[in-house]
Amino acid sequence: MHLHPENGQSSILRAFWLVLIALSLFGFAAQANAEAPADTVRLHFHRDNNDYTGWGLHIWGTNLALKRDVTWEHPLEPAGVDPYGVYFDVPIKPETRSFGFILHRGENKSTAQDLEIDIGKHGREVWLLENSTTVFTAPPPTSQDFQVGLEAARTEQASMRLRWLGVAGGALLLIVAWAVSQRRLVSTRQQLATQVSLLMQTQQALSEQGDRIQPGADDELTGLPTRGGMQKALDLALARARRQQSKVAVMFVDLDGFKAVNDTAGHDAGDAVLRTLAQRFRTCLRESDTVARVGGDEFIVVLENLRDPLDALTIARNLLEAARTPVDSASGPCQVGASIGITVYPGDGEDGPALLKKADSAMYQAKRAGKNDCFFADPALQALAEARIRLERELRQALQNGSLRFDFAPVLALPDGSMLGAELLPRWNGEPGGSAVPIGEDERNDFASALNRAALSHALNQTLSEAQARRGRETQLRFAVRLNGDAGAALALAKELLAGHAGARMIRLELPISALEPRRQLADAIAVLRGYGVTIGVGRLGLQEIGLTQLVATPFDDLVLDIPALAAAPGSTAQSLAQCLVTLGRTRGFRVVASGVDTPALRDWAARVGCDSAQGEAMHAAVSADNLAKLPA
Repeated sequence: MHLHPENGQSSILRAFWLVLIALSLFGFAAQANAEAPADTVRLHFHRDNNDYTGWGLHIWGTNLALKRDVTWEHPLEPAGVDPYGVYFDVPIKPETRSFGFILHRGENKSTAQDLEIDIGKHGREVWLLENSTTVFTAPPPTSQDFQVGLEAARTEQASMRLRWLGVAGGALLLIVAWAVSQRRLVSTRQQLATQVSLLMQTQQALSEQGDRIQPGADDELTGLPTRGGMQKALDLALARARRQQSKVAVMFVDLDGFKAVNDTAGHDAGDAVLRTLAQRFRTCLRESDTVARVGGDEFIVVLENLRDPLDALTIARNLLEAARTPVDSASGPCQVGASIGITVYPGDGEDGPALLKKADSAMYQAKRAGKNDCFFADPALQALAEARIRLERELRQALQNGSLRFDFAPVLALPDGSMLGAELLPRWNGEPGGSAVPIGEDERNDFASALNRAALSHALNQTLSEAQARRGRETQLRFAVRLNGDAGAALALAKELLAGHAGARMIRLELPISALEPRRQLADAIAVLRGYGVTIGVGRLGLQEIGLTQLVATPFDDLVLDIPALAAAPGSTAQSLAQCLVTLGRTRGFRVVASGVDTPALRDWAARVGCDSAQGEAMHAAVSADNLAKLPA
């Protein structure tokens, strides 16, 4: 076969352009493979030691298109490896706006707190670093060692590209030899161009779709989230509650008398009321909770991780107090009130709409009952709430008229039973075996402060009695006082009463678990009290989530375990947790105290896991101050 020179040059030229198109498509396809596929969010994860064995992705949220159930025990596995580390592909539906996630290997999490991806904000491809809560939208800097390895990988990639160029050159020679096959070459070029066009159209469509997904804006007047932000927060809270088997409360708050403020004092005064109440409502909540303005004078509150549904009652009453406190405005003081309806997941509903609907109905019950009140949607919870309010009223009267008394529950060593001290148990009615005051983390500081003051004063009086009875002999006895309400206020009161008191070294203060939060003010107060000789205890730990970092970083002497809650947990997880805490205590220098040991079985359980001491009916029944002095120390 003979080739004309001009025909050969034309064939070679066409072949050359065909190879360029093929190489361009190869590069484009490589880039496309590095990006997240359509309807997928890709999470890149990096660890400095490059060990990803056993790491998985646990995710939760609505509108996910997962092909199987993703649980803590069976997380999503990595989809691939890249120079950054590993990556996970999460399939989503077109209407997906956000989802929560955590990377973990067993119980070892990449960060201490759960994370969230907002697709409108972060896009469909993000980068994550171990021990960082930041969701990066571009690859962040990594450690020097990893960068060295990455440069080596890039060098290898460059070498690979040169080898591919060599292969392409050989392919070019083959194509030149087959230059006579014009029709096949034209067909191939058209197919390649069509594929490139389709890929570019898909990329443009995905980009436009991402541009349409925008996060909801906050309310301009109050700065609170609007209904959209509230619904997203509620969905995430419910997803976490399902995973952690915890409770979520939803409150519908409607202001009473707000229209009268607008009509008489003007809309500027009404705006001042809304701005001030929004700020007050925020201060009544924890950082993990959400308050949103969903209407002119309507608010929704979402409370996460409740241990007891009645904890919502305390917060609701704080919100009522914040609402009825007068607000200063240019037109003078303005006063409104509030009616609140409360629902609790899972008892009142399994999803957001059901909980919101029942909370709205409960709010109208509060209005019909006379306004400036709160109502639970569940009649049983409402009955318990009313009983608690009556109880608190009686307790305040007992504090005022001096009918409150204190008995002592001996704390005994395990296993020999020697007495190490006693816990003060508030009682009233002045009768033996009178009803015990329920001690919870009551944030209503007026009642909590009075109870704390009475208990501390009584404990100090008991130390003086003990010192006189022993006539100067040394004693290791400690009188334990459980502090109620806000930990900061309780510690400030303790410093005031214990400063310079000779009996301070015989006092053990027990703080709630929430006192382990990393707050400098609490740490400073604890350090001062320990300087007085006071022993600090933290309790009562059941199955609540608590970070080991908090246990190590916070200075305290005793960790108090809720033995009935731990022993009742299914499986061996709780027993293993208790044994680990005992081991940690011996390493870090704190003792582990078992509380609520009311049966022989619980006493055996506490001894088996290695608790240092125990308190409860199975150890010794509570006694009066006079009988306490008769017990051998």
